[in-house]
Amino acid sequence: MRTPSATLLREIANRFAEARRDRSVWLSINGTGVMIYGDVGGAAYIRTDGSVFAEPWDDFPENQFRREDPGFVTSMIVVGAKKWPALLELLPDRPLGAADCTKCGGAGWVKVGTVDLVCGACDGLGWRSAA
Repeated sequence: MRTPSATLLREIANRFAEARRDRSVWLSINGTGVMIYGDVGGAAYIRTDGSVFAEPWDDFPENQFRREDPGFVTSMIVVGAKKWPALLELLPDRPLGAADCTKCGGAGWVKVGTVDLVCGACDGLGWRSAA
């Protein structure tokens, strides 16, 4: 994950302040982040320093773990960027020699029936590092 720009940090701070002011459901359980993505298992949040983390919903005790591995975080940023495009700046630059992902054809997304899902092979980046 790349370091967020001052512009993105201000945008995050503004969204965070708005969510706190409104006592929004968009805040993380521990109150340290604002939601960038949510599904039936939990949600991903961004903190005011630009770091991303996940929290499972209480209704799913089997999911009571933190998902902080880089691939998972990358995929949550990719999904969150569909509604908040400024998050794209957090994604890593494509390195020289990286090949298009063969699973998604470089799109970063795969179609399962009528649903587009982030590609699990490249975490939504559309490329795989040569290393």
